[in-house]
Amino acid sequence: MAASRTNNADSVILLFRRILLVCPAFTLVSYLLLGILFFYIAGQRGVLGVLLSGALSVFFMSSTVLSMIVAGKFRKSPLFLSALPLAVMSGWVAKIVVSLIFVFSLKNQMWFDGFAFFLCTTLICVGSLVIDTLLVLRSGVFDSI
Repeated sequence: MAASRTNNADSVILLFRRILLVCPAFTLVSYLLLGILFFYIAGQRGVLGVLLSGALSVFFMSSTVLSMIVAGKFRKSPLFLSALPLAVMSGWVAKIVVSLIFVFSLKNQMWFDGFAFFLCTTLICVGSLVIDTLLVLRSGVFDSI
């Protein structure tokens, strides 16, 4: 049982590393392309909308990294697989609260393009969810559970 738990914990850490490599690369390429696109569509306001969405995305990724680091501290613990969902869910709650504060503070601001912000944020969220899902399904983390 302990060997299975260790192998599963190692699989989770390997999965985290893959996610931490693929998601930032996807995000960087996407924001570069979206920045160019919205520069031609909405000018400076479009680029500012993309940059604000990028700032929110950086917060999302850094909080994900932080929750993975915290969860990784308990890697050798028998409670690792139980503590992992707690760390992930705590990160989600923090992301929701901060993003709501961020969005409501930007409401009715005219110096950036709200459509560019919304579209970029939505595309990156959906894209990173698809990447995370594909990596989890291919990782074999849940094979021994």
